Amino acid sequence: MGASNSCNCVNVFDDDSLHRSEIKGTNEYLLMKKIIKIQAVIKAFLFKRRYQKLKIKIYNDRVNSLLNQFFKDQIGKFQKVEPFDFRVCDDN
Repeated sequence: MGASNSCNCVNVFDDDSLHRSEIKGTNEYLLMKKIIKIQAVIKAFLFKRRYQKLKIKIYNDRVNSLLNQFFKDQIGKFQKVEPFDFRVCDDN
């Protein structure tokens, strides 16, 4: 998935040695096409997972700020209790 091509199962084609029409029919081309499709699916899954965690973190931060503001405005006037800190475990 990185920049280095360490896979020995697929040969690298030179444009001089074969024409594109000859390359498309080979098994190596089809295998390379499948590998690229698998890589795209994995990258999309990892991106979606990171994005979902980021959305949850932003939501939790917003809830924390709203709870603190509510405590300061409403409850803090009458009690000397620390504000509630809403935190989610990162074990997910």
